[in-house]
Amino acid sequence: MKLEFQRKSLDYNLDGSLRGTVVTLGNVENSYVPILLPGDKTTLSNQELFDLAMEKLYQENFPQRAENEKFNLLGEKIAQADDAIDRMNKQMNTQKAESAIAQATIASMMMKFYEKGLLIDEDLLANNETIV
Repeated sequence: MKLEFQRKSLDYNLDGSLRGTVVTLGNVENSYVPILLPGDKTTLSNQELFDLAMEKLYQENFPQRAENEKFNLLGEKIAQADDAIDRMNKQMNTQKAESAIAQATIASMMMKFYEKGLLIDEDLLANNETIV
């Protein structure tokens, strides 16, 4: 049965207080399903009211199925986050390895310069510290 938006109206309690917005869904076989939404929702578009009413109908009639879908969606999001973390960790490990290679290369170059006399102890020391 394909439901479509039919009409909307406000529903009031006996004391005159607002009970909610009644969204009536129907189909071509003249079947009607009234759905009570909390509060005044008459300013929403017909499509928004239809979506809210269908969600409420779905939640009331298939509560476990709806929860399972939400948990499945949550599981997918967690898997995506785990995948992103794995990619970041791999990238970080690659950067650490490349940094270690660069540091070793610079240290090796400095030692060669030192051996050839192009660098002296004073050039290697910061803040005029002495070599121990």
